[in-house]
Amino acid sequence: MRMTGHGLQDEGAAYSSIHCTEGPCKKQVTVKRLTPGGTGGEGHALCECGELSGHLETGNARDRWHKGHKTELAKKPA
Repeated sequence: MRMTGHGLQDEGAAYSSIHCTEGPCKKQVTVKRLTPGGTGGEGHALCECGELSGHLETGNARDRWHKGHKTELAKKPA
């Protein structure tokens, strides 16, 4: 499902979160891409709307999170 303003940043690349204490996110002070040039590895999914997922292990998990994120948004009244 496509939704304006809700694309998955950088095709699902892993991002850090300043509130996460797992894996490569430890001690990060900004939200930044963790995997330049790729979409694998652990980290957070980042939607164009600014929503950040919890810590996920794979790019496939980030894709699944994003699908669920958009499904939840579609359920909300306009």
